[in-house]
Amino acid sequence: MGYKRVTEEAIKESLITSRGVQSHACRILGITQACMCNRIAKSAKLQEVLRFETERLIDDVEGVLIEKMLSGHMKSIMWFLSTKARHRGYEQSLKAELSRQDLSTEPIRINIL
Repeated sequence: MGYKRVTEEAIKESLITSRGVQSHACRILGITQACMCNRIAKSAKLQEVLRFETERLIDDVEGVLIEKMLSGHMKSIMWFLSTKARHRGYEQSLKAELSRQDLSTEPIRINIL
């Protein structure tokens, strides 16, 4: 890509549109990732926008994960337990279980009170 001057406001808007995914924001603006990273590094305002949008995207993805778990999607349940319930011993036992079986079985129901 050739040299292209973009404003801080344009970068901010592209980060909002892309939900903090920098590669997507770069495509929107037609700039390189190096250019994007340099501009963000120089601006506290852009750093805050990036943090906020990244957290917003994580919140949305977590919401989808929760919906899948509550509907009984076994892979989602096992992933959650192996990452968030390690302290209860799920990590090792679930890794062994994942390697032994096909998880496309009937969904289970979890009721959270």
